[in-house]
Amino acid sequence: MASLTKKIISGRAYYYLRETARVGGRSKVVKTTYLGRADDLVARLEEARGEPKAVQVRSFGAVAAALKVARELGVAEAIDQACPAGLRGASVGELICLAAINRAVCPRSKRQLADWHGRTALARLAPKPARALSSQRFWDAMDRLDERAVAAAEQAIVQRALERYAIELETLVYDTTNFATFVDSGNRRNEIARRGHAKGGRRDLRLIGLALALTLDGGVPLAHHAYEGNLPDAREFPTALSLLAKRLEALGIERSQLTLVFDKGNNSKANQALADELSLKLVGSLAGAHHPELMALPRSRYRPLEGIEGTSAHRTSKEVYGRERVVLVTFSEQFAAKQARSFAQTLAKARRQLSELKGIVQRGRHRMDQAKLDARVAEIVAPRWLAQVIVVEADLQTNTFGFRTDQAALRRLHRREFGKRIIFCDRPEWTDEQIVRAYRSQAEIEAAFRQMKDPDFAAFSPAFHWTDQKLKVHAFYCTIALTIVSLIARELRHAGIQLGPTLALRLLSEIHETTLVYPAAGGRQGRPRTRTQLAEMDDSQRQLFDALALTQLAPSV
Repeated sequence: MASLTKKIISGRAYYYLRETARVGGRSKVVKTTYLGRADDLVARLEEARGEPKAVQVRSFGAVAAALKVARELGVAEAIDQACPAGLRGASVGELICLAAINRAVCPRSKRQLADWHGRTALARLAPKPARALSSQRFWDAMDRLDERAVAAAEQAIVQRALERYAIELETLVYDTTNFATFVDSGNRRNEIARRGHAKGGRRDLRLIGLALALTLDGGVPLAHHAYEGNLPDAREFPTALSLLAKRLEALGIERSQLTLVFDKGNNSKANQALADELSLKLVGSLAGAHHPELMALPRSRYRPLEGIEGTSAHRTSKEVYGRERVVLVTFSEQFAAKQARSFAQTLAKARRQLSELKGIVQRGRHRMDQAKLDARVAEIVAPRWLAQVIVVEADLQTNTFGFRTDQAALRRLHRREFGKRIIFCDRPEWTDEQIVRAYRSQAEIEAAFRQMKDPDFAAFSPAFHWTDQKLKVHAFYCTIALTIVSLIARELRHAGIQLGPTLALRLLSEIHETTLVYPAAGGRQGRPRTRTQLAEMDDSQRQLFDALALTQLAPSV
């Protein structure tokens, strides 16, 4: 049986709920619950029967995960230490860190950042007044960061990542890409955004190049370099290589213990000589056309690789760029099938174009002479290997035009070229399997670039900046965003959750926190009462929430 009891303590009345029961034949108090004063009881009753006057829903999961990683890396502190000049309301480090978190989870323009911040859990976890997050404040913060400050801050962030997450550094992967900008073609103040070969397809826009060196363990950026968008990969390689060497030296890492993996687009005698001078061990590839004797080796000379299905290799040594190195000729059944499908499509397209050209010639309604006809045929068969397998006989004097596929040449092409790669390596102590796995680790950096071209998470584009300095700062905080996303994905993999970063962040972004806003207690004037808690999560979201230890950032009811 329950009863309400009043006690007078120091002249004030306090109320308790007492529950009694018969024990041993006698009535005895078995539980006492403190309820508070009379005003507290009234407020509780009003809250229990009152309806909230407003409901606020904010995104929690993705921003909380990104903020947690950014704090563990000390992003804001590293930037403020490298760039001590302060700003009112929020420091340079806080603003650049916020820009990186935004790029990682929900890319927005600087004008939209204040609004985005207020619609996420950052309004509770990292509160800032809207005036401190104006676009002008972000421009001011970006102006404070010169190249020296960017390099110093990145070094401190990388050092923290290596220590905090125990990242392995045996193998690094290097590659480059470019991104479209919206710099006006007539803008003479900008030298870094240039028109060139757009890897993303936007040939109508000026480009900025980005070189990255990633750890194989987790795909975490170790160094980045923004450069002119029309610069070929091989010409950028020396600058990036020197930057990487300085970064490793500053981190106290012995360069000779590391292996850098790169593709053949960076090959040159000068580049290899520089790598040798810097004591960097390399894994790269060679063009088959430059080594026909290796491509002509019979398949009987290859041995299957253990643990790498459908792949075999022949190992030898050869002088490559002035030094004797291990050379591995590999054959992959999967790669051969992919090349065969691709070449079949190219061949079919060329045959269609030749058929159309044949009709034009035979109808005689054209203004071509023999030279122009030969040039048109050469253009059609220009794609790789086509000239080897298509035989064309065209003569305007006799008004004849014929073509055929040389099946014998096609079979020779399959045997000699398809599925083969030539890999060279400075690690004679490595097994064939180790060399092949290291070379294939280029998929990590290709995945990183795909992530940066994803419009939803860790996006580099769009880049609405007009000066070289701001484009370089943009590249800096986009690299931090990639670091954050990569470390989130790495933590999930270590927890046994095999989700790609995009799917994981999408699930996290759908975890929300809800705030119920009640009128002030007793109808009095004052601050409304609020109650914040996480919305219900499904099993997948709960698994991510627990794996990333987001409880510490969750609202306490």
